[in-house]
Amino acid sequence: MFRRFVPAIACAALAWTALADGPADIDRLRQALKFAEARKVAERILGEHVTANGWRHDSTARVLFEYGRVLLDHAEWPQADTKLARALTITEQLHGLQSARLVPILRNLALARQHQEKYESAIVLGKRALAIAEKIHGLNALPTLETANDLAVAYTETQQLPLAKPLLERVRKNLNKASGGLKAEFLNDIGLQLWERGEFSAAEDHFIQGLKLHEKFKGPVHPNTASALSNLGLFYDDLHLFTVAGRHLKRALKINETVFGPEHLFTSMERGNLASHFYSIGELDQAAELHKRCLASSRKHFGPRHSFTATDLNNLGLVEMDRGHLKAARKYFSEAERILVENGDAGRAFLSAVKMNLGYLNWKVGQLDAALENLRSSLDLERKPRSNLKSDVTDLLSHMAFVQYARGNPREARAMAQRKWEIEWAMLRNVLTFTSGYERQVFLTTLNPLSLPASLGHSEDLAQIILNTKGAALSSLVSDLAHESNKGTPLLQLREASQALFQAELGLLVGNPEDTEQLHKKAAARRERVETLQKNMARDASDAVLPETKLADVQGILPKNSALLEFIQYDHQNPRNPDDWTTSYGVLLILPTEPPRWFPLGPAAPINALIAKSSPTLPGRDARYEDILRKLHDHLVTPWHKNLSGSIRTLIISPVGRLNWLNFATLLTPGNKFLCENHTLQYVSTARDLLAGRNLAPTQGSVLALANPDFAPPPARGTITDRFAHLKFNPLPGTTLEVQALKNHFETLNWQFQQSLGAQAGEDKLRLKKAPSILHLATHGFHLPPEQHLPYGHWLSPMHRTGLALADAHKTVTAWHTGQIPQSDKDGLLTAAEIALLDLRGTWLVTLSACGADLGRSPESQGVPALRRGFIQAGARNMLMALWPVSDRLSGKFMREFYTTALRDGNAPAALARIQRDWLVRLRQQEGTKGAVLASGGFVLNFQGLPTPASATN
Repeated sequence: MFRRFVPAIACAALAWTALADGPADIDRLRQALKFAEARKVAERILGEHVTANGWRHDSTARVLFEYGRVLLDHAEWPQADTKLARALTITEQLHGLQSARLVPILRNLALARQHQEKYESAIVLGKRALAIAEKIHGLNALPTLETANDLAVAYTETQQLPLAKPLLERVRKNLNKASGGLKAEFLNDIGLQLWERGEFSAAEDHFIQGLKLHEKFKGPVHPNTASALSNLGLFYDDLHLFTVAGRHLKRALKINETVFGPEHLFTSMERGNLASHFYSIGELDQAAELHKRCLASSRKHFGPRHSFTATDLNNLGLVEMDRGHLKAARKYFSEAERILVENGDAGRAFLSAVKMNLGYLNWKVGQLDAALENLRSSLDLERKPRSNLKSDVTDLLSHMAFVQYARGNPREARAMAQRKWEIEWAMLRNVLTFTSGYERQVFLTTLNPLSLPASLGHSEDLAQIILNTKGAALSSLVSDLAHESNKGTPLLQLREASQALFQAELGLLVGNPEDTEQLHKKAAARRERVETLQKNMARDASDAVLPETKLADVQGILPKNSALLEFIQYDHQNPRNPDDWTTSYGVLLILPTEPPRWFPLGPAAPINALIAKSSPTLPGRDARYEDILRKLHDHLVTPWHKNLSGSIRTLIISPVGRLNWLNFATLLTPGNKFLCENHTLQYVSTARDLLAGRNLAPTQGSVLALANPDFAPPPARGTITDRFAHLKFNPLPGTTLEVQALKNHFETLNWQFQQSLGAQAGEDKLRLKKAPSILHLATHGFHLPPEQHLPYGHWLSPMHRTGLALADAHKTVTAWHTGQIPQSDKDGLLTAAEIALLDLRGTWLVTLSACGADLGRSPESQGVPALRRGFIQAGARNMLMALWPVSDRLSGKFMREFYTTALRDGNAPAALARIQRDWLVRLRQQEGTKGAVLASGGFVLNFQGLPTPASATN
């Protein structure tokens, strides 16, 4: 999809020390954006000067120059060319070929040629202007810097980055010599080249600074402000940060519609950029409507054979292809290709994308030879001195890999896939250094690095990609917070901003529907504040960029008798048909001394359906429940289990998606045993967790326990809306006994034990100066479903929709019903986002002994991963939680056994595995399979740090 960078209104300094009233009037009208009036005045004044002085006169040249600038800024480029060329000829005749007066004329004439795709002529004029400016003004004078900047932009547009770089570096070093709108232009143009070079963080910084200066000196409704907004929006769109991109592009279009009118060329360019954005987010009908208007505009302004017309044909072809109109798409692509080939160098910059799209179309219809020819041509055109850190390059390499594989060339396919990952890894590490947590997650999701190698079965390549992308957004965020941990103020600001955001977003749910638009603006402003703080932290910690995780490092830390299982969810692609893909599960098996092996597990939908039925809290007989556990074993274990040697005793599992709701220990083998009877099962969020140092229990420390919170009386029946009906938290009196028993146990070990029960079990107890060694929370979890009916989409992220209920939680639910929103740090609902900002560094274990019942088991629920993420981000080393409610009596006994074993052996994951296995086997004999799983199979522990070999199992 082609985007266009709409030029800014020129701010060029004039070589003449003063203008006569006539030329000055033209310039004032141009600066005021009164183009029609400026043209009339220019035409009149030109006639007066020619009559009075003739053509060969300074005053006539000055009027021609100002007239040309008016036409240039109004996108009347051929007419501007004529006026500026005549001004140049007159000035050369009067003052010679090296006069300072020539510099602004040469610069503006070069711009006119550039916009007409006469790049060779534009560069010749720009080089001449720079040589004169350097000779007369010096290398670093402001007129010279302006000229160098213009030439650098021309080099960048023609993909001559090595020539552009030193010029822009000179401008960059002397930025402080410029001010106002000129400095804004410098910043914007430097940002464009930094983006092209793949320096995303610096590019964003320059774009934002330039935008702020344009808004300050030109105003919020000015073409230069629109140009800056557009460039920033296109930048975000290219990085798949679509929400913020759309906001900027819509505002840019609105400005140009106001200034130039709906049918002006500059307005059409902005409309095309917004259309491309709609295409990127799948809004095909809107994209098609806007692109058709753009094509009509290009044919009107440029004619049918111009490269800009070809770009609109290409964009419309893409939309039609995705709408299934393949015949129309081929017609558009083919016409665009003919135009660009005819235009030679002027069309070269756009031809690669058209070739790629034709290749993709031929792939769709099964014409693999033609597809490969198109894609190879596209790749050849991409081999020019520019950054490859672009999503269009990765798309091209992905298409080529699939086509090569379909044609029976797996070696070539793998080479393309490896090149694609090299680019994606560089982009990912770059993006993590300046984006917010939300933006990082969005970028990772849309990057989609797993589909290609997983579909083609490249095990070693998959290992490298999975180890470095799974959980990367969270890992980088944790790293940023650790970097800021000693500064205090940024973390405090982030905590306060997050709480304010939560309250604002709640307002969208509980507030007056008539105030929705205003509430949305309030939430958007607070969301921007949180994201800005996270982005600033990322920049502060940019030196600590996410390190590469190597397969050898992970294998080297795995115990000899263990296996790591990295489960992933990906789009399985049929290499012969790009439309034939299925969201699927797969697993990478990593052993200490053998190459990794990849096992596709099939479509995700039937597996997710089984997981939804796997909770022992659901009604059903034992035999039916056992059948579900066997089927899940067949889907998720059998494909890879037969490849394990008999010596493998420990399985370290890294789940994904809905698999987070499943305890693999409870699955039934073909021999009618629980899987945990044959293996010790342990859990990590990602393989990187294994490299987090040693994970041994403290020999002595402190425990903080919150249990049986006084939730306050629940809302009266009939006073609460359906959306809050599930937020009813039953008392947990048994957890008081559970905590009392733990207190007695820990006091015999000389541990400090602090407990908060009933009304004292509130949020404030968790905001401590020193983190406890063990944090035990015996309470309910909650999960608020996304509100899809809201006009602005889902409200709240999973981190805000998920959490733990503490004292006074029911008071908050009642207040919500009446439209009130209590202060979020005292509302009794501790969200995962609030948990993430606690300081739990030094906390060895967090136990959630009763939370799983209300964390949501619907397909869109992310309750378990969100809670887990919150505690990991806060710094906890181990996290034990229940996936479903367990009786208070059994839970207390289970916990005492677990703590005794974990503290004695110093290995929490191994302790849970051993206790859970013993309980499952014993209770199955007494109460059947379902009763055993209900009582003891819901506990899952995620750990970070060096795993210790578990004792042998029978």
